[in-house]
Order: sequence, then structure tokens, then C-alpha cells
Amino acid sequence: MEHRLAFFASTRRAIGALVLGGAAFTVAGALGCAEMDGSYGARASAPSAPRSARPDERKPDEVDLCAADAPREAQTLYLSADDSNSMASATIARAMIEGGALPPSGSMRTYEFLNYYNVRYPYPEPEHVNLVPELREGDDAGEFVLQIGAQAPLGPRTPKPRTLTLILDRSGSMAGAPIERERAVVRAIAHHLREGDIVSAVVWNTRRDVPLENHRVSGPDDPVLLELAAGLDAMGGTDLDAGLRFGYEIARRLYDPGRLNRVVLVSDGWANAGETEIGIIDDASEDAEADGIYLVGVGVADGFNDTLMDAVTDAGRGAYVYVDSAEEADRMFGERWDETMEVGILDVRVAMTLPWYLRVKAFHGEEISTDPARVRPQHLSPGDAMIYHLVLGACDGALDPGDTISFAVTYVRPNGRVEAEERVERTVGELLEGAHPGLDRGDVIVDYAEGLGAVDGARRRERLERAIRRADALDPDGRDPAIREIRELAARALSLGA
Repeated sequence: MEHRLAFFASTRRAIGALVLGGAAFTVAGALGCAEMDGSYGARASAPSAPRSARPDERKPDEVDLCAADAPREAQTLYLSADDSNSMASATIARAMIEGGALPPSGSMRTYEFLNYYNVRYPYPEPEHVNLVPELREGDDAGEFVLQIGAQAPLGPRTPKPRTLTLILDRSGSMAGAPIERERAVVRAIAHHLREGDIVSAVVWNTRRDVPLENHRVSGPDDPVLLELAAGLDAMGGTDLDAGLRFGYEIARRLYDPGRLNRVVLVSDGWANAGETEIGIIDDASEDAEADGIYLVGVGVADGFNDTLMDAVTDAGRGAYVYVDSAEEADRMFGERWDETMEVGILDVRVAMTLPWYLRVKAFHGEEISTDPARVRPQHLSPGDAMIYHLVLGACDGALDPGDTISFAVTYVRPNGRVEAEERVERTVGELLEGAHPGLDRGDVIVDYAEGLGAVDGARRRERLERAIRRADALDPDGRDPAIREIRELAARALSLGA
């Protein structure tokens, strides 16, 4: 807990400003890795928080494994893709590019792009995880690209009934588009509920009101929920902590282990009144997580505190999404409901054991360490996959095809909280000779995300151009909506001067 609180404290720093479609877009971002901190940078002369490392510089140890005196022993690394299946960076980037602006360099969380644009592997049997490693030669001499997929099974045909507590920001900073998007989120949730689902709502600014508690909905588009959405307005200051704490009090009172229990926070994240210490908010989320109540965060403003929204949902073990339109609200709380709201497999953590001469040059996930205690297990949604994308370097630039790489995923099955493990071992030769369709898709996504986030302008253009070439090769007819969107956005970013 201490290292997480230290990280949260480090993110409360200077905040930069930039323009999105003519509107002020002020954000503060964090990589989400306990050992590192940072912020969305600023354009022009606006200040930005210091950064200790880019995501693609993240390494488990600052040790040269290839030094002459380094021990020649296999190394086991523990990996986390993302604690909360967050997807916000991808939609923030899209909104900015479509609004005529580039994301500030160093600002993107690449693993959120991998979450948003989806890489899928064959579904395993119920309550199991399919662990799939893929390997290819890298783009630079002596490098190799590895991707590990941890695929969850599909969810049950009849999902659990839901108990939702909505925590809805109505502060003055939500005026205009943000409050309209918040209304759209409530309408989208209402549209996809079933008869017997339970909804409570806390609305807050510098005070809190409870317009709904323990309301059993009549079915999709329950009129009480639609009336709640229509009545949302924006005024006053912001006491996020009080709203969040009171929402959790309601969620705990109504907790039912036989139901899906969720707190849904919709806000711009600006906590400017009352108790705003992020560590205290983290503690409240941690306590509730032990009861099976997970926090889903929804950012809705062009100007919003991304650091706080990401950190709170990371602590609350739920998804963090950014909604920039009614269509995106329908997508996140409709066709992608399971990814946003459900949990299928608990406490997932992946480990890999590499030959001594292989080292990690880049990791496009959230946490990586030789110490498992530093990598927090995470939850996996039904039908979803965690994607671990890495660049490896060989000490002498070559691999021995007979050497083995071992992979393991440990997890907890939700029925009975049964601990389980899957193991896969492959020779380097087998991996290099095998097909890698999931890795091909991951490469497109990573090149796009890393291109947008690159600090060096030439590197940014190189990665975006490569993303377009890979998208053309993977989806030449433009039939894949996600790959088509990446191709179009990457081209637009280049036209904006990337």
C-alpha cells in the first residue's frame, strides 16, 4: 500500500493546458505503474509535471544482464497489463485528433489502446484461461517482439442481476457538453438494464442528494432512470470525496454476493472542495473491493482530471473509460457492457521465464518486476483478453532456437474462489516458426499508440507511418472497424503535423 500511496501523491503536481476542438482541455495523466509517475504534458509554454520514464522505457531492473560479470541464469518476470481494463487513452486520443489537435508527447498509456481495440484469442472452457505466447523478429537488428495473451472464457448466457450505485457529478465545471454526456451515460445504462436490477444514485457538488436508493427497475429504459438523466444539471463546487464515500455506503448496505455489485462514478474528476486527498479515496475503494464492489469511472469532460479518474478506478479495480459522445456511451454500456462492468476471472497475473541472454527493452503494459509483490493481480472480464506486448533484446543479437521460454498465468475462479494456474512452455524455434495473428494486430495498435505518445517528432512520424503500413497489410479491404479507425486516425495525426 505504501508504494501506491507514494505514487498517488507524486501525481498531484502541475497541470498543463491545451486545446481540443476550440475548448480548453486540461488533463493530468499517470502511467499507472507504482514505480513511476508522470503527467499529460503541456503544449507551448504551459507547465507539466516531471516524468521519470516513458512507458516504452519501462524495465524490471536497471541491471545490464549482458554485462560480462552478470549471472547467466534464467530470469522470471511478473507482468500486469492494466489493473482496471481502462480504455480512456484511446478515446481521448481520438477526440483530440478529430478535434484538430495532437495528444501531447509522452501522454498516452499504450496498454489502454490494447484494451480498447481488442486482441482476441480462442476462448477457453468456462472458468479457465487460455495462455497464448507469440514471437517474431523485431524491426531492429537483435530485437524480438513478444506478445502474451491471457484470454478469458465467454460469460454465462444469463448474467447475474445487477445492483448499481451511480455517483453523478453535477458541479459547475460539468456545465455544457459534460453534463450532456453524463445524461447520455445514465440513459445508456438504463437502456441495457433488465427487470429486477437495482439502481441507487447519488448526485453531488458541494452537497450530496440521493434521488434514488434501492430502486428496482421495470426493465430497459426504466422511466424513473430516464427522468433522473433528464433532471441532471450543473452548479456549485465539487466535493468528490464525499460523493464517493456516500455512494460506497449505499453500495455496502445493498451488497448481495449473488448479484453484480458496481459503483459507477461519472465526473470530470475535479475535486476542488472538501476532502480531496487521493490516498483517502484510494483507501475507500480498497476497502470496498474486498466486498466484491468494483468502481467503474467514466470521464465526460473535454477538460478533466485524468490522473484522479485513472487512480481512483485503478484502486477500485474497475474499468476507466472516457465518453465523448452519446454514441460512445451506448458503445461502452451496450455492446461492450461486459468489458466495462463485468468480472469473469479474478486476480490474474502472468509470469514468464526467459533465457539469461534475453532482456526486456520495452514493455507496453502497466507493471513489470522480478518481484511478484510489486505487480498487483488484476481482474479479467468475460470474453476479454489481457495483452502483454514486449520488445526483447538478445545479448549477442541472436536466439538459440532450442532454448525454452516458460509462461504461467495464476488466477482465481469466481465460483468458490478457487486458485488455478495454466502453464505453457515453448522453444524459441517453435515460437518463431508459429503464426502470430494476435501479435500482428497488437503491433498495429502499439505502433499507433507509441507514435502518438513519442517525444521525438521523427520517432512519432516513423511509428505512425508504420502503423498505417501494418494496418494496410492486416486489413487491406478495410473490413475491420478497429483497424480501419486506427489507420484513419494515424493518417489524420500525420496531416496535423505529427
